[in-house]
Amino acid sequence: RPYRDADQQEAGWRLANWSVANAARLGIRTVIYSDRIWTARRSFQGWREYRFSGSDPDNPVNRHLDHVHVDVG
Repeated sequence: RPYRDADQQEAGWRLANWSVANAARLGIRTVIYSDRIWTARRSFQGWREYRFSGSDPDNPVNRHLDHVHVDVG
């Protein structure tokens, strides 16, 4: 069984992509969702693979499978 259903995953990607599209205006530096990362500093590279480097890298929360992570600064 998937960690989240298709509707939840689609909603997560809508929020993640909206965050990227509005990053400059809102001061967003990083967006992480579903094993992918986008950073303002490397925005020219688009979405990249994300791997949590701390303890328990396979934990769904650390992989941001159930939420969109947004850093502002």
